[in-house]
Amino acid sequence: VAVDLSPPVEIDLSQAVVATAVPATFGEDDGGYFDRIGSVVARHDGLWATDLGHRTVFWFGHDGVLRQRFGRAGDGPGELTTVSEIVLDTLVTVVDAQGGRVVRYRLDGTHVDTRGLGGLADAKGPSLPLGRLRTLRGGFAVGSTVGSFAFRAENSRPYVQVVLFRPDGGMVDTVHTYHGAGGGWRHPQGAGVFFPPFGASGAWAVAGDSMVFLADGVEGRVVVLTVGVAGLDVAAGPDTTAVLDLRRRGREVEDSELNRVVERLRRDQELPRSVEVSAASHWSVAAEIVLGAEGEIWLRQATEDQPELWLVDNVFANRDQRVVGRDQRLVTLPRGFRLEAVWDGHLYGVVEDALGVQRIGVIAWRPGAPSQPNPA
Repeated sequence: VAVDLSPPVEIDLSQAVVATAVPATFGEDDGGYFDRIGSVVARHDGLWATDLGHRTVFWFGHDGVLRQRFGRAGDGPGELTTVSEIVLDTLVTVVDAQGGRVVRYRLDGTHVDTRGLGGLADAKGPSLPLGRLRTLRGGFAVGSTVGSFAFRAENSRPYVQVVLFRPDGGMVDTVHTYHGAGGGWRHPQGAGVFFPPFGASGAWAVAGDSMVFLADGVEGRVVVLTVGVAGLDVAAGPDTTAVLDLRRRGREVEDSELNRVVERLRRDQELPRSVEVSAASHWSVAAEIVLGAEGEIWLRQATEDQPELWLVDNVFANRDQRVVGRDQRLVTLPRGFRLEAVWDGHLYGVVEDALGVQRIGVIAWRPGAPSQPNPA
């Protein structure tokens, strides 16, 4: 897509007030503190949060009051071993990638059914260790491997693979590969992992039940795929709906920058000087992706001096879905605010206190939006 862009407008929200949308504890009889918040989804009926520690999905009203919970830790009916993704419509669909299954609930919390994911979890199917998985229209699915280093550097798997699956569990194609956020170190007596500030070299997200967004943080582009719709030729792969040039490229990591990271690693781990490291080669301009409710694309930039810098790309299309205009903004968010959802002029994210206790915070984003839509 070739559309002329003016320089992005810069917006500094680094000092913005982060109001509380859902407090760290939501009542003694309602489960107490969050264990570890995974993702947050905001929509018209409230806020939905996955808790990776409790293996639970919580549903809160916009007033911050708990309305319902879904699942608990375990491998029985209605229980979850992981909470990878949630899909919300008239039912709550929880994808349990580790357990190789999809668990569905009614909005009142009643367990509807649990079904396996066929080849995704079957030993006869793909032997990919999936960290995330999202179901799509027509029984298709998209998932990604875990981009992390093993403690033995020769067995490292630093790259994330994003893979499409057919309804029978067979692989359609690997549609995206990028370097994960981690790095590896080793010396003659040991090896381990660390996380340099260069960011993952890409990201992916799903809009609705058929559109997959693949962000390349080095080349600076976003590819939009349409999957699982009528007329899809499975053998030929998904349809490419758009390729968006971000007009930004990932800058190569300089030797001095890597040396500073190695010095910090050596100091923190008390490692000898003869340590060998492996990390991403570029600073990423798309280390994370969040899709706004009104179609805007939020892409986190990996920067050393502005760790919460996001490129916001608004794409305007006509009735034929042809791009007719674009608007970009560079937004700096408060340190420690982990953006998870954008809805109705507000940014929702995870905030930790000095003791690591988490809550869901909210920032007014769109001009004119109240600072706190419904105080918790």
